[in-house]
Amino acid sequence: MKERGIALIASSGILYGLVTVGGSLLSKIGFSVFDISFFFLFFSVPFLAPFAIKKDPKIFSKMKTNWKYLFTYSMVNLFILFTQFGSLSLGLPPPTAALLLYTQPIWTIIFGRAFFKETITALRVGIIALALVGVFLVTNPLSLFSQTVHSSNSNTSVAEILALVGGVFLSLWIILGKKGRVEQLKEPVSLTFAVRTFSVIPIGIVSFGAYFFRAGLFLGPKVYSSDIVYLVLFAIFAGALPDYLFYRGVEKVLAIQAGVILLLEPVSSAVISVALGITILSWLQIVGGALILFSNYLVIRESSQTKEKKSEQQLKSSGDS
Repeated sequence: MKERGIALIASSGILYGLVTVGGSLLSKIGFSVFDISFFFLFFSVPFLAPFAIKKDPKIFSKMKTNWKYLFTYSMVNLFILFTQFGSLSLGLPPPTAALLLYTQPIWTIIFGRAFFKETITALRVGIIALALVGVFLVTNPLSLFSQTVHSSNSNTSVAEILALVGGVFLSLWIILGKKGRVEQLKEPVSLTFAVRTFSVIPIGIVSFGAYFFRAGLFLGPKVYSSDIVYLVLFAIFAGALPDYLFYRGVEKVLAIQAGVILLLEPVSSAVISVALGITILSWLQIVGGALILFSNYLVIRESSQTKEKKSEQQLKSSGDS
């Protein structure tokens, strides 16, 4: 059962790689950051609604009962959006933003211990350190150094802090997802529907605020063109589907393990970018991807060994009795 959960989270991590690639492509064809952010959530809601209602006819009643949890989760989603795009708007190079954002396993260790009493072992710390080295290499550090040396942006320190805070909120997103799956809304498709529905509200308020603040920031001419179908596909395959896979798998997987497995996202993003001809991987990035994959193998191996030890202990207890 735990191995299946790991496979589901790994699948979600791979699909999450579509977020950065898809977001970049959508911006190039004329959609604004607010267009992409709002419709990324909005279009997934009617798609998920029939599945959620079929699985749990009382979903709306449960959403009302758990509104505090869902509101908190929606604000975490909002802050992830603001810190990620805010750091980039202040001039922080994307590799730096990605590196700081994917410090989330460090914070997941802390939050996993606080919320679920998960054990912090030397092996788990070592696996996370290995994964973070892989993320550092995937973000192309040689290019990062070159951009930093030639950068004269006075807001760099603020941007770095924003991206680092984004990693904290990404970790909270993982923790709250596990908490909701275990305690609040146990059906994964219902949880996906509820979280994305509530998240539309604060992001919608900010987006429509941007619309009235300045023309073109939201609901520009591009939104009404035939290209809107790309936003729909983006919302489903880069958002709703990986969210569902994550929520379905996280119940049986430790938050610490989930945090490491989700580091497949930058690897997936890099591979997709190469496949679409957007970028070319350096040898350092290939090594980084290999390290992340190896760290995921160690997570799976540790999970299997833990399961075997528990089975042996149960057999021994049964024999003694």
